Amino acid sequence: MIIVVVNSVNNYISEKRLAALINSSNVQEVAVHRGSAEDTTTIDGRDLVVGDVISFASGMKVPADCIMISG
Repeated sequence: MIIVVVNSVNNYISEKRLAALINSSNVQEVAVHRGSAEDTTTIDGRDLVVGDVISFASGMKVPADCIMISG
């Protein structure tokens, strides 16, 4: 009985840690120009809204559908 309870608790803790790791891996920081064209703000890619101007760097994943202004 004790072994079953200990294994169940260990499995539960492992599943919670794996879920937290997967959620943290989905975070993508993006440099966005809002307001002034010179200042950039770093936000999570999930917080992008229509009208944001994104700064790209080499090798960066595109966080959303967008139109390229210059390149």
